[in-house]
Amino acid sequence: MSLPGNLNIVGTCVDDDAVERVEIILDEDTENPLICEGKEFWSYYLDTNNLAEGRHTLSVYGIDVNGVVGNSQKVVWHLNRRNPVTEVQSHSMGMLVSGKQKIKGLVKDGNGIASLAFSTDAGNTFVPVKIDNIKGSQDYSFEYDLDTTKLKDGPQVSWFKAFDSMGSMALYSFLFFVDNTKPDVQIISPSEDEYVNGRFTVAGFAKDIIGMESLTWQFGEQSGDIELIPGNPFFTVDCDIRGQTIKSCEFKIQGVDIAKNISTVVKKILVNQDLDKANI
Repeated sequence: MSLPGNLNIVGTCVDDDAVERVEIILDEDTENPLICEGKEFWSYYLDTNNLAEGRHTLSVYGIDVNGVVGNSQKVVWHLNRRNPVTEVQSHSMGMLVSGKQKIKGLVKDGNGIASLAFSTDAGNTFVPVKIDNIKGSQDYSFEYDLDTTKLKDGPQVSWFKAFDSMGSMALYSFLFFVDNTKPDVQIISPSEDEYVNGRFTVAGFAKDIIGMESLTWQFGEQSGDIELIPGNPFFTVDCDIRGQTIKSCEFKIQGVDIAKNISTVVKKILVNQDLDKANI
């Protein structure tokens, strides 16, 4: 029997020498019997607020006026005051995510967990989630592989639906922000048909709606970080190829946004060292 709250236990007791009292043993605690009100017709109001969720036992017996203890009757019941509790541990509420994510957490209930399901479409459909009991407890761990590339960028609310073994259901909502859009990184100078010589400057911009985390450049064996200035997406990098007999070179710029999306741009730059020579 599943009971959601306090319990009024009632019953009858018959003896040929008259009943002295009726006692209840709760959860095998024989040192502290509960004394019922009444005799032939008896009752006991059990406050379950301080009892743990889950399985409990009641053993009831009568004692006659001569002190003889009668046979006991045992009843097993389940306290189900609370609904299952789901907790996401791998991600914080409102976290920015991208790509494939592994959602980990716990779901628990004093009566054990029967099932757990996950939804990303406002609860219209749910996908079963595998749960594993943590030995020695009523807690269950879970992992769910979420592919955020199948979701729209922006705020998303996921739903967990858990059932305990008594059939009680609870919903848990979890908010996260999806950003699978790569930063917009471009090199605007020099242009594709423009020749450079000696010293020259590479210019461009890098921007992202959510925000940039880092911007790095590589030119031959040289590399470095570009300072990110709030509100200013433009960058410049000074390069020096004096003395090199090359016809072209490559400049690479890589931008990473806060959600770890990466954009890499490699530009082939045409070189003509004769442009640096003086005309006579």
